[in-house]
Amino acid sequence: MFLELTRRRNPALIRDAVALHRAGLIPPNTSVIDLDAVGRNADACVAEAAAHGLTPFAMTKQIGRNPDVSAALVRHGITHAVGVDLECAIAARAGGLATGHLGHLVQIPRHSAAAAAALEPAYWTVFSLEKAREAGAASVAAGREQPVLARIHAEGDRFYRGHEGGFDAASIVEVADQIDAIDGVRFAGITSFPATLFDAAAGAAVSTPNLATLTRAKEALLASGRDHVEAQCPRHHLHVDSRHACRSGCHAGRARARAHGHHAASRGDRLGRGPGDRLRQRGVPPVGIRCLCLRGRPVRRPRARRRTHACPRGR
Repeated sequence: MFLELTRRRNPALIRDAVALHRAGLIPPNTSVIDLDAVGRNADACVAEAAAHGLTPFAMTKQIGRNPDVSAALVRHGITHAVGVDLECAIAARAGGLATGHLGHLVQIPRHSAAAAAALEPAYWTVFSLEKAREAGAASVAAGREQPVLARIHAEGDRFYRGHEGGFDAASIVEVADQIDAIDGVRFAGITSFPATLFDAAAGAAVSTPNLATLTRAKEALLASGRDHVEAQCPRHHLHVDSRHACRSGCHAGRARARAHGHHAASRGDRLGRGPGDRLRQRGVPPVGIRCLCLRGRPVRRPRARRRTHACPRGR
């Protein structure tokens, strides 16, 4: 689905990928990522987020948490990543991205709470008071107080199978007080997923009932006397297997109270231009695709130096 977009916005990336493949400089099933485009996209996301008082978080799972991409994002002002699960957060941290949000899709296992606390996430989502206590105990042991978000739900909200759970939104004021009473954590806000979904008929992202639930819950919390409440509203994004299409740029950051999305920009430079550009092959994404970061310069065949990232779901 992104091939047509890449063809229009970054045709040089496709031509360069084809040239590298035909020359035998990259193996089959390699994802080629334009780091210059990643940097421009990150600049645009940071500027737009700042204009709306938002903080962008990188979503790196679609590019295998590639450390070169992570480093490029950090250089251009996106410093935190979303950890879909603990393994995702650890891999992103290895690339230089701090943990912005952890636990919103996959809850942290009890015996992994200490490892999660060591990452010092900006936000840690819990679905129950039991999970809040586990986060609190691990945070106390780590010598810090952890801001937590409460996953909420209400009648009519939409969830994917296996993603259900959380607190009753109607009781969020009481839940917030109960979380604040747990040592090592403090209530910071609310979250749900998905808050928006792509509507094929409309050709645009539309709000789900979850977003209205988050809005009502935040209003109730503010009316109760709380002066600041985070509302994290991630959306479901369109996904394409990178074995079947080129990607231009990176996946945009997940921002506070706003959905994240895929973005791309024209690359401009052709293969062979740009002093200081380089080619480095590092990392094997969970789906087993070798990921190659390209910045435009003809190179010798790179030495194979790969790290294997474990896939928690076995894919």
